[in-house]
Amino acid sequence: MTTDIEQQVAARDRDLGGFHVHRVLPAIHKKTVGPFVFLDHMGPVENDEIVVRPHPHINLATVTYLFDGAIHHRDSLGSHRVIEPGAINWMNAGKGIVHSERSQQRMHLHGLQLWVGLPRSAEDSDPTFDHYPAATLPTHSDRGISMRVLAGSSYGVTSPVKTKSPLVYLDIKLDDGMRFELPADYRERAAYVISGALQNGGERIEPQRLAVFTPGTTPVLVADGDTRFVVIGGEPLDGPRYIWWNFVSSDRDRIIEAAHEWRAGSFPKVPGDDKDFIPAPAEDPQFAGYHPPTDDEMRKILVEAKTIAIVGASNNPERPSYGIMKRLLDAGYRVIPVNPKETEVLGQHAVASLSDITEKVDIVDVFRRSEDTPPIADEAVKLGAKVLWLQLGVANDDAAARALAGGLTVIMNTCIGATHRRLQIQPKS
Repeated sequence: MTTDIEQQVAARDRDLGGFHVHRVLPAIHKKTVGPFVFLDHMGPVENDEIVVRPHPHINLATVTYLFDGAIHHRDSLGSHRVIEPGAINWMNAGKGIVHSERSQQRMHLHGLQLWVGLPRSAEDSDPTFDHYPAATLPTHSDRGISMRVLAGSSYGVTSPVKTKSPLVYLDIKLDDGMRFELPADYRERAAYVISGALQNGGERIEPQRLAVFTPGTTPVLVADGDTRFVVIGGEPLDGPRYIWWNFVSSDRDRIIEAAHEWRAGSFPKVPGDDKDFIPAPAEDPQFAGYHPPTDDEMRKILVEAKTIAIVGASNNPERPSYGIMKRLLDAGYRVIPVNPKETEVLGQHAVASLSDITEKVDIVDVFRRSEDTPPIADEAVKLGAKVLWLQLGVANDDAAARALAGGLTVIMNTCIGATHRRLQIQPKS
């Protein structure tokens, strides 16, 4: 049984000044899904009074959706709304807006906040705020299936929410064993499980995990127990987006400019909530992080590399590592197999670990489970390698962060053999 899942992203706990959330996007190996650039899962938690002081945004739209609780929204346009379960708050920051989010008492809070990147043509549009009560958002129900269309269209049902680009956002409940086929109208799609679990092609999606689906597929999700999940997706953004603090933009200089404007007090105030604010981080904006190398960058890596260590190399011709190692040897690379269970692979002496290598290595290519890669990244840094290359199906945020901190280039979820062939790299003489 074949899965349609391209990769899964696990939520990471984040402390926002005493208020804990589960952060899903952006992840090091998955920055966006369609135009969605940020996803925080809040709660479920009994929380004291929520106090998110005034803070700015540019070039994005914030989308708040609650399952439980209530949050008071105020912004520099003069908007003042109570966000309640089932409603959508859609705030288009455009060229700049300031807002605050507060509760007035201890409560049970559970919800999602997402950011949507705006098309370049709309990044510096005038800010707007729209509130859509729960009763205005259309639903679709069938036996064992309940769907609310929060934005976009699905199964002939269209949300009234105004967006700047094609996207979809659905809240779905399935009874145990029920099936749901994801709409194929959007190029990029993902499902985030709130409670229960989903199955797709034999792969299980647990709570607080985002499953990103391969473009062009028609995934069928089956509920394992009564399950609630959201679907997000849409057309990809028109180019990369940079994120720093509360700012998202296609232009790094615009983010730096906005940081200076906030520090200078140039943003508009929030009427009724203008006595305090969240200061910007002390350091100037930095945009380091994992960005998948371009084809030109990967071509340069493969042309200049001489020695490749393959972690997980195997003598079994049925294993992908065997065929890829053979291809790399035939292409003229010096290849060092790394596997404590092997003494020799394809005529090359094998070592038990990267720490046993005494010569210079350019690329560490990894055929291991994603969760096993962080210590391999540490060893690659100690070895002085230039590139950590995680094979197709292998990706890990922690491993990437450790390698990046050590000065390595990181490539994840990519086959080195297929890339070598696709880029038509000539054999070394």
